[in-house]
Amino acid sequence: MAVLIFLTALPISFGDEERDGFVVTFFDKKVKVLTPTKEGAEVGLSLENSTLGQLSGKVISGTSEVIAYFTLETHGHRNISVGAYLKKRVFVIPLNPPGQEIELKIGRPAYEIPPSEN
Repeated sequence: MAVLIFLTALPISFGDEERDGFVVTFFDKKVKVLTPTKEGAEVGLSLENSTLGQLSGKVISGTSEVIAYFTLETHGHRNISVGAYLKKRVFVIPLNPPGQEIELKIGRPAYEIPPSEN
């Protein structure tokens, strides 16, 4: 019996796919940031904790307005809407353990931040 398999031309992309929001993943020795390709009021922020311990911090606007505080258990995640604040700049600031502030910018290629040496 012959089996026919038809493959359709689906756009498959690894690493450079379009995203509707920011993805900030915390690792033990670095932070990886993926950015959306388009700006809009519905832009979200997904925080992911891939460390071996609990992580807490805050998300603030460029005018120091607190958007949200967060606490993530090991391998936990949280989604926060940040689209309304992007014109003022938005930062993710790890508080415990302390780390370097992370500015969120639309359309930037994926990047990694090493831990701060405080």
